[in-house]
Amino acid sequence: GCFAWPKFQVGVPFFPVMGPKLLVRKGLPEGPLLDALIQGLRRLRPGENPKTVSNVLHIDKATARLAQAQGALVAGEWHSMWTNAGFADWADYVARLHRRKRYQLLKERRQAESHGLNFKVLKGSELTDEVLADYYEGHRRVCHRYGVNPWLPGSMYAAITRFLPEAARIMGYFDGSRFIAGNMQLQSD
Repeated sequence: GCFAWPKFQVGVPFFPVMGPKLLVRKGLPEGPLLDALIQGLRRLRPGENPKTVSNVLHIDKATARLAQAQGALVAGEWHSMWTNAGFADWADYVARLHRRKRYQLLKERRQAESHGLNFKVLKGSELTDEVLADYYEGHRRVCHRYGVNPWLPGSMYAAITRFLPEAARIMGYFDGSRFIAGNMQLQSD
């Protein structure tokens, strides 16, 4: 879930990373400190624009209830976390799909491959500054197509790659080494 107060804006990554978002040092009284952290978020004012909002995403239910008790608007959302259910490889996964989904997936792959693009999964040191710049440019274009600004700066993707090199992945289609389309994800083993 997430919570928001009108008139405030705080940047929090949109990645559905599991774990606490408002951190309290071990051994300290968590309840009162979480309460103080939430009150502090309410006082952050980047400007007086009435359209700005503070969003805290992917929090646990107890934190959402605490924030709601302090006047936050609470919204819920669903995320899909994929777990390999014993598939040997991509072909094995596709073979187990319903006929209609399998047809659509293979059709989309043929279309991409007809442009001479290659599908790749890059991680760690393979995520070069050039690949990350191409990825961010695609993200920026999609955001602008829908009339919004990118919600994360390009430097955020470089930071994720630097601090979580074993978890960061970019999956997508490439023209040689140039990223064309796909997504970035964080993977836990």
